[in-house]
Amino acid sequence: MANILEKTIGSGVLYPIKLEQNSSGQTGWYPVTGTPDLILHNINSVIQYEIGSRIRQEDFGSRLWECIEEPNTQAQAFLVSQFVKQALTNWEDRIYFTKTELVRQGTKLTIIIHYNIKNTNFSDEISATYET
Repeated sequence: MANILEKTIGSGVLYPIKLEQNSSGQTGWYPVTGTPDLILHNINSVIQYEIGSRIRQEDFGSRLWECIEEPNTQAQAFLVSQFVKQALTNWEDRIYFTKTELVRQGTKLTIIIHYNIKNTNFSDEISATYET
């Protein structure tokens, strides 16, 4: 399973960067390989980064800002799901987007994103909360 995760997920850095000691006792920043946390961190970046008002295909991020403050309706749920799916399709090709759920509590809107990691049986979710 570790080899599949290494090939599917790859390697990179987790944020925030943490200084750690390696086996030689040297302190530094070290990339990780094959951990699903790399995907979680990337999804979080994609969802939190807002595309500007002039949208181009190469723009990194999502269009969630366009509908976050709309009333809690089926239309909002549809837009959120479409914008999340579009952003993850463009920027995270290591996963299959499954679905989104919206939970509103007072002025807070929580978006729960469900996904599966390609080539594995691993499924997970990540949530983002917005103050509306």
